[in-house]
Amino acid sequence: MAQINNSDLTRELVDGAKIQTAYDNIPNQLAEKVVPVMEVNPKLLRRANFCRWATKTTTGTANILVLPSDKDFFCTGAAINVVKDVACDMATGRLNVGAAVDGFAVSLCSLPILTLTAQQMATSIPFTPPIKLDRGQTITWTSTWAAGNLCASVNLYGYVVDNVTA
Repeated sequence: MAQINNSDLTRELVDGAKIQTAYDNIPNQLAEKVVPVMEVNPKLLRRANFCRWATKTTTGTANILVLPSDKDFFCTGAAINVVKDVACDMATGRLNVGAAVDGFAVSLCSLPILTLTAQQMATSIPFTPPIKLDRGQTITWTSTWAAGNLCASVNLYGYVVDNVTA
């Protein structure tokens, strides 16, 4: 029999099969025959079932999504699109979509901005595996300028599940 030397595979086996290591041995060998199986783990079969977006043409903050406080939200991707004219004096340097993961502020997606420069940019980032965001938070993005025109949109993709124990 072949020996399992991949610690990530061993951890996934323990977590996925809910093996109680205090009572049971962790399998460390593969059988000699390969048996086809059907994947029944719903965590791997989930796909984004909604797209939430916010568009801004004025200075300030835009709410993209208020996450439920009683369910888990998994972000599968984020995108930003921006068009601005040369008169736009935005000097913050970046359009950023932020969120909290395990209590820490993280950037899901961002674009650099040059003040007094015409720009048309877009970026899209898929998250594989999806990122579990903290419950109950409001995902926003802020941009500040006094003159000129800027139009930006943010897309957030993901799904909500009742509870995740792993």
